[in-house]
Amino acid sequence: MENRKFKVAVIGATGAVGQVFMWMLSDHPWFELSYVTASAARVGQKYAATVHWVMPFEMPEVLRDMEVREFNFEAMKKEGVQIVFSALPAAVAREAEPQMRANGFYVFSNAAAMRYDKDVPILIPETNSEQLELIRNQGYPQTGFCVTNANCVTTGLAMALAPLRKFGIKTITINSYQSVSGAGYPGLSSFDITDNCIPYIGGEEEKKQYGGR
Repeated sequence: MENRKFKVAVIGATGAVGQVFMWMLSDHPWFELSYVTASAARVGQKYAATVHWVMPFEMPEVLRDMEVREFNFEAMKKEGVQIVFSALPAAVAREAEPQMRANGFYVFSNAAAMRYDKDVPILIPETNSEQLELIRNQGYPQTGFCVTNANCVTTGLAMALAPLRKFGIKTITINSYQSVSGAGYPGLSSFDITDNCIPYIGGEEEKKQYGGR
């Protein structure tokens, strides 16, 4: 059997989330990292020369000389890319991800931008893989599709509660505690958070009420 890997792109590859995608895809048995984008100012540069690497381990060697390319659908298609991992900020993703879907790409997004779209799965594979059927409502296989991950707190909560669904629990009360790193890089200054806490983060409660959206 031919050992063919799927060619994939990472969009927004230099941010903290993008770096995780890059690391996870650098030696993946199924995916070949073939196209990398970042902000326009970084286009044409080598990945190692333009990224501020914040992962707690050394950058994989295979990533260092990858060229940052422009966000261009035709160039991505020419490279053979069909699957896209999006690490875009939510405001940018709201415009870019539907465009990628319309151009036939299969988009897996870390952004919250499309979580409120009723036909976009919020996928936690261990608990709700049946949600993938929603991609047919987006026009797949005639078009591409978008799949998002859940809000970070919701993911852990859903995995813990999924085995308990059979008991018919109606109401639960939870407390969540966000790490400083949740603000992304550079995020909140360590000087601002030292010996301090932020007791309320707007929007977090609503995300739990609407299933992680």
